[in-house]
Amino acid sequence: MVITRDDVDRVETASGPPAERAEELVGYATSAEHELDGVTARSILVTAAELLGFAGAYDRQSEVLLLADESAGPSAIATDAVRIASLLTRGLDATEVADRLRRTGKPNPYTCHYVAESYIESGDLAKAERWLNIGLRVQEHLDPEMTDTFAWDLLLVTRLEVRRALGRPADQYDEEAQLAEPVTEDD
Repeated sequence: MVITRDDVDRVETASGPPAERAEELVGYATSAEHELDGVTARSILVTAAELLGFAGAYDRQSEVLLLADESAGPSAIATDAVRIASLLTRGLDATEVADRLRRTGKPNPYTCHYVAESYIESGDLAKAERWLNIGLRVQEHLDPEMTDTFAWDLLLVTRLEVRRALGRPADQYDEEAQLAEPVTEDD
């Protein structure tokens, strides 16, 4: 059976218990019966791990993240970003994992935004702002021509909201964020 991004999206957004949907995705990524087309085992496993986090199945989530670490192919969100979200959701310290992710030099703009959102949800706006700033620097480095305006706008707009909540004075990025197109999950 050929598994595409549409198949993964369908399972991810379906109704039903998140842990069951996660296990279906793990099967897609790990079974020799499945051929992956336009999606990697790693990205499928990261999605499965997110669903396991929603289900509160943190031990299984850790197992699936280890599988993802060992799997081939890229993922839009780094496994350590999901680990950070999991730790923060449980009220645990994520500093060690966040520092490791930052030091690897591999976080992409979407991973940085994911980590920032996790810190926002946990109430640590200063760390959220830091990760949004890291994301902007990464995006500037990876895409100096700014062809990926979605990533740029996503980081800018979220950063503006965080900075306003922190009472920070506006800077050039905040001014640019006010000119950005509205960013929605459907984009």
